[in-house]
Amino acid sequence: MNYNDPALLDKLSDDAKCVAAAWFPAATTVAFAMKNNRPSARARKALNELVKANYLSLLAGEAGEYVYKSSSRLAECRIWFMANKDNPALDFELLEPVPVEPELTDAA
Repeated sequence: MNYNDPALLDKLSDDAKCVAAAWFPAATTVAFAMKNNRPSARARKALNELVKANYLSLLAGEAGEYVYKSSSRLAECRIWFMANKDNPALDFELLEPVPVEPELTDAA
């Protein structure tokens, strides 16, 4: 994909454009350790869409983290988001806490 892909905005869902605008406005890498926080379910679905459309690559990090690498610039998504940021349908959490499993204790 070149920098000015005119079909980009037509190819992606609004959620994918929001995630791209937030985390990938330029060619970059974002890693999620998945220890305290992780992408929300809605953001994960958008990330999967961006991977499937070949705008992002998903790599395994050395410490088990999820690493998303943009092979192209997604600046058009940022421009789109700024024009649509007041749309309440686009207001969603990008991160959520990772559930903590309770510690096992010996029953007395």
